[in-house]
Amino acid sequence: MRARARLADMTESQKLVGYAAFAAVIAFNAGGNLLLKLGADAPPERQLFALASWQSFAGIACFALAVIAYAWALKHFPLHVAQIIVSTQFLVTIGLAASVLGEPISATRWFGIGLIVIGLYFCSRPS
Repeated sequence: MRARARLADMTESQKLVGYAAFAAVIAFNAGGNLLLKLGADAPPERQLFALASWQSFAGIACFALAVIAYAWALKHFPLHVAQIIVSTQFLVTIGLAASVLGEPISATRWFGIGLIVIGLYFCSRPS
């Protein structure tokens, strides 16, 4: 009940800031995953300090920025709502894997992704 009251008491500008923070979380997490994959696939001669490529380090930085944005978002939304919204990052990451990396996604997996979307829809509805 307290979470519902907090959402009801928020101004439109506070909600907008919260949603912008969620968008940053999703973008940074999806970008971080994409960069880590690119870094993992980099040839050894393009790696820094014989450890990882610059993409790997950039991916880690994206995750750090995502944590900061998530902490900011949690100031504006209850945790259960935040988790539903942030769960869409998996859909964005899969889309990037298919479009940027050319990873094949089978029809069965697209069906499963559709089920996830339906589940997120029902979870995000007010009770």
